[in-house]
Amino acid sequence: DWFATELIKKAGKNPTPAKRNSATLAVLREVVKKHRKVCFDGDGYNQDWVLEAEKRGLPHLKSTADALPVLKSKKALDLFRKYKVLSNRELKARYEILVEQYVAILDIEANTLVTMIRTQILPAGVRSQAQLADAVAATRATGIDSPATDALLHETVEAIEDLVQALMTLETEKIRSFKSLEKAMHHSHQSLIPAMEATRTAADALERIVPSDLWPLPTYAEMLL
Repeated sequence: DWFATELIKKAGKNPTPAKRNSATLAVLREVVKKHRKVCFDGDGYNQDWVLEAEKRGLPHLKSTADALPVLKSKKALDLFRKYKVLSNRELKARYEILVEQYVAILDIEANTLVTMIRTQILPAGVRSQAQLADAVAATRATGIDSPATDALLHETVEAIEDLVQALMTLETEKIRSFKSLEKAMHHSHQSLIPAMEATRTAADALERIVPSDLWPLPTYAEMLL
């Protein structure tokens, strides 16, 4: 907005190509002087840039849920209306559509994860646990101690318990309802995503100890081949 306004001021209404180029360079020089703080020659994907941006007073929108509300800010509404790109009503409608999409996509992902855990991952873990329990019982029946097998059985049981607990938390967060899509969006970001990540972590832990012939999904190693 500022750039376009300044360019019009310096170039005039009907500028020649030379005048337009001269005005553009003049405005660019002002931009560099005034906004040097946004220039960063380091690794933009590194945490260093996040810290540096915050130090420079730049906005740090960490997620989609943080970024989308900017669309309905007065500054954004005025900008789109001024250049006749979108009216206030149109921009707010787009905001609501994007929020609805965000909530719907995360709901689909959460439902998919729950289905995968209940119908594929947990059954594989339970089968592995049953095989280990049979092996432990058979070994004990011979009068031989097998601390390693006992430990593996306990590890499997604990991994399954952790996964079940994570799944229960996810299912609780998934069924919550809200009066507004905006509240649902913030809940999805603050509670649903962390619950999904915790469930994923628990499933990964189980994958590391379940035999590959029992695991129902391609492993990381198989996908890399």
